[in-house]
Formats: sequence, structure tokens, C-alpha cells
Amino acid sequence: MADNIKTQTSEFLTSLRLADSFLPVGTYASSYGLESFVQEGIIDDSDDLRELLKDYLRHLVAPSDIIAISSVYDASDESDIDKIIQIDNKYHSTQVVKEFRESSIKSGNNLLDLSIETSDYNLPNEIYEKLPHCHYVTVLGIISNDARIKKIDACLTHVYSFMTELISAAQRLFQLSHIDVQQILSNLQPTVVDSCQTNIDKNIDQMQSFCPWITIMGMKHEREDVKLFMSWSRY
Repeated sequence: MADNIKTQTSEFLTSLRLADSFLPVGTYASSYGLESFVQEGIIDDSDDLRELLKDYLRHLVAPSDIIAISSVYDASDESDIDKIIQIDNKYHSTQVVKEFRESSIKSGNNLLDLSIETSDYNLPNEIYEKLPHCHYVTVLGIISNDARIKKIDACLTHVYSFMTELISAAQRLFQLSHIDVQQILSNLQPTVVDSCQTNIDKNIDQMQSFCPWITIMGMKHEREDVKLFMSWSRY
């Protein structure tokens, strides 16, 4: 019993660490187009942000990131490097916005480098040599499997992390109280759970990312002369 509790505790603490803003992979540095929404006056309060976050989760994160993480997790069970490479390539093709694509790649490489430096995970050497793009979700799926984090928890970890990163960005862009933040997080729980449950068992042929509004704002942000957030993340 004690060993089981120790294992479960280790898995839980690892998932918390992967979702924490202290994780030095640079995801905090990108607003994923949110800055353009604020500059255009489309969102300026917590209600607007909550509804926009639902769109991000349902149409951007859920049908691409969740499927990628889940598929990589399963492929890692079989040590199927070729499958992982295929998933990494497929995910890359769904990232239309250059800023989103480069942010994902840089954060993924940072997370992989971090795993090497800390020696926390036993990743196969082929991952370092063969992974074509090293997207963040790909590395997260591998690491979560190695750490024996449950697949659904790995997906929830990523969605929660993505959501808090955008909320953190919003706090730097317009007035948003800590109470507002907690209300948003609480109100979005059903959307988070549904996003994961609906997509976790889908295959990579169903992977997609289609949200024109967010795509346009992401592309617009790339071309802004003055901006608070970078067009990519870095370590």
C-alpha cells in the first residue's frame, strides 16, 4: 500500500510540475493571438475572455493537442518511434499560424533539453536524433508516459497549463482581478473536461485545428510593429 501511494504521489507531483508556470520552457512568452484581440478591442473584460477561451479550447487545443498527446502516449507504450514521428509531422501540419507553430517547436525543444539536464526521464535516444519538429505536445506525451502519469491526466495537465498561460497573458494586457481569474477557471472546468474526454480516443487522421478568428488574430500579431509578447517562445 505504501509503495502504491508513493507511486501515485510521484505521478501527481510530476503532473503539477509540468503544468506549473515555473517550468522554464518559455510558453509564458507567447499570447497565441490574444494580444491582437485586446488591441482590436474585441475583448476587454473577464466575460469576453472566458468565452474566447472556450473557442481556444474547443477548436484549437482539443482537436489537435489532445489527440497528439494521447496518440504519442499510446505510441510510447510500444516504443514506436516511427509512429511518434508520424504524429509530430501530422501535428505540425495542423499549425497554420507561424507564431503558434514556432512557439510549440521551441517550447518542445526546451522541454526536451530540460529533461536531459535534470535526468528526470528515460527517453530513448532515437527521440533526440529522429524527432523532426519536436513539438511541445509530442515531448509532453512521451514524458507523461515515461513518468506513468495517466493519459487523461496528461491531457488535463496540458489544457490547464495552456488555459492559465492565456489568462496570465490577459492579466498583463488588461485589468483582470484574481477573483476574475478564479471564476474563469471554475467556469471553464466543464469545457476542459469535455475537451479531453471527447478527443482522447480519436486517431491522428481526425486531428485538425480550425478556428478562423483565432488564426487571423495570430497572423495579425506576427505583423504588429509594437507588441508585448514575442512571436515565439524561448528558453
